[in-house]
Amino acid sequence: MTAQRPEGFGFKRLSIENWLEIDPAWSGVAMSSSLPDPSEAWVFDLTQSHLNSAVPSNIRKLFEIA
Repeated sequence: MTAQRPEGFGFKRLSIENWLEIDPAWSGVAMSSSLPDPSEAWVFDLTQSHLNSAVPSNIRKLFEIA
């Protein structure tokens, strides 16, 4: 299945059929090597980022959702 890109977004639209397919937007991105398993490394690296409490709570909430 070809990944559909919403106009102007630059990444594929998520669907039930394509959620496990790599988005072509990631083709030039090097995967993390912080852990042996790339999937675990990706999650580990993402969970290391936290916003300062000075950031408005609505922005922190959006950050956590993303």
